[in-house]
Amino acid sequence: MDKFKRYLCAIFSFFFLLIFFIKVPYYNHPYPTMLTPLDDSAIVNMTLGRTDPVKIWRKLTDFMNNCDRQGTDPCSQMCRHVDFDTVLGNMRQISERHPEFWEQFSADMKVDWQFGSPERRRFTVQANKVYAKYLAQIQGGLKLGFWLVNIGWLVLIILGVVCRQFPGGVLWSPFDLAWRILTGGARPQRKFTTRSKESA
Repeated sequence: MDKFKRYLCAIFSFFFLLIFFIKVPYYNHPYPTMLTPLDDSAIVNMTLGRTDPVKIWRKLTDFMNNCDRQGTDPCSQMCRHVDFDTVLGNMRQISERHPEFWEQFSADMKVDWQFGSPERRRFTVQANKVYAKYLAQIQGGLKLGFWLVNIGWLVLIILGVVCRQFPGGVLWSPFDLAWRILTGGARPQRKFTTRSKESA
């Protein structure tokens, strides 16, 4: 059984290693600024890639890397190219750094239909500055997070290869527990059947 557990751990470690090398491009925004060579690894997209700071980084840097080209929107419209939910997801962190921004954002939402209004143009200029500062402020944290997630995944794989016995036991434990429950429930039944026959 111990040998089986070691083989089981080796198989899972190989599977985890394959996941590490899988690249998952961010299809809706395929050209964000890369902070590390592993920004688009599968493990990043399953973890940090789902967080709001990463979403706003990818969306806005993708836009800025492609704007002002023929057939694209001007870079001056950056703040208009991040969806409402992503802005709200980052609003707490943005407001901590720029306390006045929430009021400006709320006021802009009320005149959203007036595309050419002076108020909207002023907010767009201000929001562009706030978003640019926010991206600069979270850049270091995102870069560190990307490295930590990927390095942590590699360490997990290495531990699975080097210390196969214990991880293999952990992986096998749910099946072992299920087997014990099934066989443990069968024994009393067999004993009860045997006693019934003896009594008869």
